[in-house]
Amino acid sequence: MQEAEIIALMDSGEPLAIIRYFQWTSFNKSLTQPCYVILRLDPSNRDIDEIDLPRETVPKVMDRLKGFELLHRGPDGSVWERGNFGSKAKRLVPLAKRAQLISKKE
Repeated sequence: MQEAEIIALMDSGEPLAIIRYFQWTSFNKSLTQPCYVILRLDPSNRDIDEIDLPRETVPKVMDRLKGFELLHRGPDGSVWERGNFGSKAKRLVPLAKRAQLISKKE
């Protein structure tokens, strides 16, 4: 997804979740890099779409967090949501697909 499309998505007002997690670098296991993913509901497929954010887009996305609720902040990452994303995902997306998404990130 291009930067302009990501910004339009952030400005759209639709239910979203943003996840920040950390990856270790291959050359130094004590150095981590933050990574960001936007989760978006796909009602037609009863699924959750993942959009990886390019590093250069992160500051523009983080400036648009007004209206998002911080659900979790810890040493392992953070989760923000807008429009009751979690509740809507539980109603729309089957448990097996949600479990698959969670296990992929571990």
